[in-house]
Amino acid sequence: MRKEEIAVEAKNLTKQYGYFYGLRDASFRVYSGEIFGLFGPNGAGKTTLIRLIATLTRPTKGEVHVFGLDVTNEAEKIKEVIGILTDRSLLYDDLTGRENLEFYLKMYGFSGKDEIKRKIGETTHLLKVEDRLDDTVRTLSSGLRRRFDIARAIIHSPKLVLLDEPFSGLDIDSVDILKNFLVKRKGELTVIVSTHNFEVAREICDRIAFLKDGKIAEIVNAENYSQVKVEKYFA
Repeated sequence: MRKEEIAVEAKNLTKQYGYFYGLRDASFRVYSGEIFGLFGPNGAGKTTLIRLIATLTRPTKGEVHVFGLDVTNEAEKIKEVIGILTDRSLLYDDLTGRENLEFYLKMYGFSGKDEIKRKIGETTHLLKVEDRLDDTVRTLSSGLRRRFDIARAIIHSPKLVLLDEPFSGLDIDSVDILKNFLVKRKGELTVIVSTHNFEVAREICDRIAFLKDGKIAEIVNAENYSQVKVEKYFA
């Protein structure tokens, strides 16, 4: 984590849907190279916050900048420097894992065959799916598909990776592979990851923001917060 470079900065960030607040007055910073966790129950505001940072929705009030770029006025530039994993797979079912990754690399401007081959090899090796590259996506288990989706999100070497509940629905082996991958990339990747599993968050994150009812209740250093009474965020 390099505190001299701010990756994401939000000030009084608010998203309102009619009378309902998906997020209310969120202010925080995420530093370059940090793994920043968003922890809380369903409906706490985690997904709304990730969607705002990813420019998938606009704030009702407040502001958020990604490496100095404003999400409202510079959305296209932000999309070039982020990778995102949502609850909806962005893989094409009728293509193989390799064909999907080649497609996304070309979409981000990669054209050299050797470079494309290298990036696919490196990324799939990290996520331990290199032996399934030529399988059609629709034939993959949910865990393997999720790992390929994560490969898609990071393969273009984004400056910021947004992972919305990446561990949801994964088998134990896939959870361990993803946790190990994130821990090994600490200090290299800047990651914002949402989860409702506090123990997983504490293992992989540098800091954790606790969300409840659309508000950030507190932000803590993960390694020094082993005795948290998590129940209060699910009450």
